[in-house]
Amino acid sequence: PMDYTIFRKGLIPLLEKMHGSTQHVGKVPSRAGKELVKKNELIQLRNELNKAVEKEDYEKAAELRDRIYELSGDNDNEDQ
Repeated sequence: PMDYTIFRKGLIPLLEKMHGSTQHVGKVPSRAGKELVKKNELIQLRNELNKAVEKEDYEKAAELRDRIYELSGDNDNEDQ
């Protein structure tokens, strides 16, 4: 029962490499509404934004930020 705890140091990089994340998000059923698809895309974009900021890739972070604003319908960014 302690496998994930004991092997965490080796598993985390492996899972991130294989799946791009350590958090399971699953697949969206084809019958799911557009809002669910949009919500999942926003979650993925925010995760990518956090990684870009950690790597100090601010150009990529700005692109991701703009895409997030576009998807979320937040147009306050245009005034800045």
